[in-house]
Amino acid sequence: MKGYEEIPVPEITRKILPPNAESHAYVRGGLCVILSVENGMHHLSISHEDRDPTWLEIRQARYAFITENVTMALVLPHDDEFFNIFSGIFHLYQINGANNANRN
Repeated sequence: MKGYEEIPVPEITRKILPPNAESHAYVRGGLCVILSVENGMHHLSISHEDRDPTWLEIRQARYAFITENVTMALVLPHDDEFFNIFSGIFHLYQINGANNANRN
């Protein structure tokens, strides 16, 4: 993860992750990225200490931590299912069954 420094996963994050999740946390400047693998599926949580991360920062983090053949998505659930501990955290989830291996 070029340009990112690994840090301990925040306690609040460890408390809400599934027990079988493998997680790592990284920082670069004010940006924080938490990479989790939950049941074999990737999950990225991307935030900035004093603002929303930019689209470029989200994109750069995605490609720094997840290989290109994995498709990730920003999921917007139904309003009554929405869950976010802190504002300004963007979550990217691996999409089941989707990959870019056959792209032209």
